Formats: sequence, C-alpha cells, structure tokens
Amino acid sequence: SVQAALTVSVQNGWLIKKFERKKMEIMKRFHKDRSALITEWLSAFLHNFPKMLFLSLPVFALLLKLLYLRRKQFYYVDHGIFSIHLYIFSFLILLVYFFLNRLMSVTGWNWLSWIKIAVVLFPFWYFYKAMRKFYGQKRFKTLVKYCLLFILSVFLQVTLFILFFFFSALEI
Repeated sequence: SVQAALTVSVQNGWLIKKFERKKMEIMKRFHKDRSALITEWLSAFLHNFPKMLFLSLPVFALLLKLLYLRRKQFYYVDHGIFSIHLYIFSFLILLVYFFLNRLMSVTGWNWLSWIKIAVVLFPFWYFYKAMRKFYGQKRFKTLVKYCLLFILSVFLQVTLFILFFFFSALEI
C-alpha cells in the first residue's frame, strides 16, 4: 500500500517487491525463532544444491568450449560429455571421501587421514591428465588451460552458490 501511494518512478521494481514481501512473510512466521529460520533456510538450500550442480554442468562445458575454441574437431556436445565424465568422477571421489570419513569416525583409525588427503589431491592430477589425453595438447598448454579452467570454474561455482543461497530464501 505504501508503494502504491508513490509515483511510478520512485516505486520499487518487481524483484525488490518480491523480496520485501518474502521478508515480511519470514519475519511474521519466524518472529522470535532465528534457529528455526536458519534451519529451514539451510534445508531449502541443500534441496537446491543438485539444481545448482545441474545448472553448472552446461556452463562448465561452455567454459571448455571457449578454452578450446580453435580446436574445430570438438563440438559443444563433446565438451559436455567430457564435463559429465569429470562430474561423475568428482561424485565418486566424494563418495570415497565420505566413506573414509565415516570409517574413521566409527573405527577411530587416524591413519586414514593420509588416505583422505590423497583422495582430495588425486582429482587435481586426474583432471589434468584427462584434459591432456582428451584434447591431445602439449603439457604446458594443457597446464595453462587447466589452471584457467580451475579459476573460472571456482568463480562459477561460488557465484552459483551465492545465488542459490539467496534464492533458496524464496522457498522458505
């Protein structure tokens, strides 16, 4: 009602209106209980996490396409399939890591932390070797493109993480 009383040039846009409405709804629903708000927000974010990874996959393939733009024998689909390969490998590594973590907590075997470190470091070597084998370029050129891809993909994941974190508030 306050916005309707203002002139059109001063009124908030549709996105700000949506956020303001959601903010008022959240304040009304979780007036005193901040921990319930945080719990529900994190739950909504974790529910959206697979969507974030699904959205990042074609963008990651696009980054590969841009890095290998001069290689005409590779189409976007080839980069997409290679991206799927790397994502599946990442999920398998995460599975092994979480299994070792659980095994350490159950058995108390602290020596497994060395294996966990190896499991964390192995994908860095593997992604470099996979890029070198798939694209068939020399070591230094592959290393430069690998480092650039790593920096760009970290930036992409952090950006998507922040966006999905704030937009998960709309689903509370």
